[in-house]
Amino acid sequence: MANDIIWIIVPIYNAQNTLKKCIESLLAQTYRNIRIVLVDDGSKDSSGKICDDYAKKDGRVQVIHKSNGGSDSARKAGIEILPDDGYTAFCDADDYMPADGIEKLYALSQEYDADFVCATLQKVWKNIKLKVVCTPCLSKRRVYSKQEQKDLLYKSFFGISNFTGYTPTKLYKNTLLKKSLNFECPVKFFQEDIAFNMQIMFEAERVAVMPDVVYYYRYGGGTSRFMPTYLTDCVKLYEFKLRQIEKHCLPEDFVTTTAIELKNELWVWLCMFYRNNKKDAEAVKKEIAGCCSMPQVVQAINSFENDSSGVPGFTDLVRGKNADGIYEMLVQQEKQDRIKNLIKRVMNKL
Repeated sequence: MANDIIWIIVPIYNAQNTLKKCIESLLAQTYRNIRIVLVDDGSKDSSGKICDDYAKKDGRVQVIHKSNGGSDSARKAGIEILPDDGYTAFCDADDYMPADGIEKLYALSQEYDADFVCATLQKVWKNIKLKVVCTPCLSKRRVYSKQEQKDLLYKSFFGISNFTGYTPTKLYKNTLLKKSLNFECPVKFFQEDIAFNMQIMFEAERVAVMPDVVYYYRYGGGTSRFMPTYLTDCVKLYEFKLRQIEKHCLPEDFVTTTAIELKNELWVWLCMFYRNNKKDAEAVKKEIAGCCSMPQVVQAINSFENDSSGVPGFTDLVRGKNADGIYEMLVQQEKQDRIKNLIKRVMNKL
């Protein structure tokens, strides 16, 4: 087997509590010919110092300090310094990798001469290993040709869970990643890696996959906290996906699944907004009414007739712009969430 240099880019923002474990897992990789690029994206805690300390201790570690610009900006800062040869993986600062993760990904890339490869992740909670996330197309070791990507994988970026859209668990040829510097980035925070990998796949000729676990994802965060730009990002990504469907002459079904996806994301946003503003019923109802009247939401909700996903009855209430009915749904959902959160708090004390 060849011995190419493999770069690992870690975007970092205020991750002082998890960063050391992340970096230690990368330094412990069984594949030794690695370079770790720690991109401090304007952290306000001690993350920057932690990065510098590791760079002093191990010559394979390189640090980039930059002003805060979001995950896409941090990722691009790392990609810009890559050489044309070699391969690159990504790791989030609050996650970590098993010792043989990079070795397994590299072996897969060499076996199939793939432009990029993808494996699976396992969720962890307080060092307890939980669910392995293995989507259907990753269930066995194989390679997808360009035509097979179009037939089987593209739909995963348009509301169908078949292939993973996040950047971790993957290994890319640097020549492919360099093309991403010219990619469009329609969103800043939520699901920005979906747009990134969608465009990567349009450029790739061969994509190899396997079911092996190469990444540990720390359970928590995400939409459990209030994200002010969540719906804005979802709407921008929806519009971006429609443009890609037209640009690449993709199946009309993708328009429907993308619309349903936005509808379900609207529910997530309204739950977030309600939790953050539940003492002000009028403000919540005003937000609901505004969302139901958004041109993109109206377009999406009228793009399909029958849909069994998400919360029963929500689609019809959005179509009817029934703010009072949706508000009552949110109240009931909050009661259910309160019970779940109580169970979580009990588990955290164990």
